[in-house]
Amino acid sequence: MTTQTVYGHINGPSGSVRFKATTTDGTEASVSTDQTPALSLGDWAGAGGQLITHAVVTADTACDYAYVRSRAGITKGVIPIATTGAVQSLPQLPVPIMAEIGDVLRVMTTA
Repeated sequence: MTTQTVYGHINGPSGSVRFKATTTDGTEASVSTDQTPALSLGDWAGAGGQLITHAVVTADTACDYAYVRSRAGITKGVIPIATTGAVQSLPQLPVPIMAEIGDVLRVMTTA
């Protein structure tokens, strides 16, 4: 199994945040913020929540999928994916996602 660096870029009316993680191909993983301390999507969103209007997840080689999962295990929305370096601008989501405490950004990569 190989590993890849995954980056997530999320933007909304209240601000933006970057996510980063090293993932093992073929294994779904949560991605945390690229800051200290690292926060999950829900911890970053805080008690009032954050509306996500633009987002993308990129991986070194290939990303199979990315999505926001609620604390109840429900998929709240999918995030566009790309190979790192292939995206010139942050795509707008077809439907905004309200990130709340307990939500996580999940990804799966492949070689």
